[in-house]
Amino acid sequence: MGLGISAEEYRRDLQDRIQKDQRITRHNVREAQEWQETHYNRRAKHRTFQPGDQVLVSIPTTASKQLAMWQGPFTVIRQAGPVDYEVSKPGHRREQVYHVNRLKEWKTPQAWMAQEKAGEGDLGPLCPGLGRTIPEEAVHLSDELDNCQ
Repeated sequence: MGLGISAEEYRRDLQDRIQKDQRITRHNVREAQEWQETHYNRRAKHRTFQPGDQVLVSIPTTASKQLAMWQGPFTVIRQAGPVDYEVSKPGHRREQVYHVNRLKEWKTPQAWMAQEKAGEGDLGPLCPGLGRTIPEEAVHLSDELDNCQ
């Protein structure tokens, strides 16, 4: 009972199909990479840091890769490569090198400041009656309280 084709014909046919599939795969991979690069570059920002800059470092948690914690601020020591920075972390013996994608500029929080509106004067004391004393007999304490309370 024969198959109708020789082993050599089967080998050539198989080799041709594999080569065709490889060409299609390379083409699809190239298109996918171009699409990903285009979409990544739409939102990507070129960031650089100078020695002495304060940065936050993204540290992935052990519970979830998706949940990262920003730690810091830490100080940039030097640029270790085109996209790598050496960062000084207090409590560590050596500085550590991080990719720029794991760093974020530290912005010192600005203190809240109350501003007086134009045309409005003094609003009076902050707490009326502050500093006024109440006679001891006017204060009633529950009998259920002990001396420590």
